[in-house]
Order: sequence, then C-alpha cells, then structure tokens
Amino acid sequence: MKCKCGSEWMVVCPHCHQYAPPNEWINIVDCYPKLKQTVLATDGHTIAVTTFNYNEHIDEFHWDFFSSGCGCCDDSMENVTHWMPLPLPPEKHEH
Repeated sequence: MKCKCGSEWMVVCPHCHQYAPPNEWINIVDCYPKLKQTVLATDGHTIAVTTFNYNEHIDEFHWDFFSSGCGCCDDSMENVTHWMPLPLPPEKHEH
C-alpha cells in the first residue's frame, strides 16, 4: 500500500489502523500485532521471527518464537518491546 502522497510503501497496523513506514518498529505500548500474525520482534538487542498468541487456559498473551533448529535461541526474548510486519517477498522477474 502506498502512502497518501504516493511516495512510500506503508504498513497498516491491524488494530489501530495507523500507517507506519516499512521497516519501522512498532512499540508494543502503541499496538500489538493481530493474533497469530507472524512478525519480527525485538527486545532492543535480539531480533526474532515470532507470532503473538493468546493462551486461554492461563488467560495470558504471549509470543511464540520460531526455532532456529539448534535449540539455543528458543524463547530467547522475555521482554519484547517492538515488532514489525514481515517484509513483502521479492517480486519475481522473468529471465
């Protein structure tokens, strides 16, 4: 989606419907991603691919981090501060 001025691609927050420039972090104080949306998240030091979920059994929202496969980085962030939608995939060009 383009900005109203047509100059930059913009991302729409799924909750507050505000526009943010691509590759801009969204503070969780302002807005959370929609449930089960895959996003990038950070604690200010580490960046990880994650989904934001709700556990109805314990009445708690939480981040589900994708494993790197080695097991060393699972659930490595306790205090997510910001998130951003995943970038769009690259356009396919015919050769």
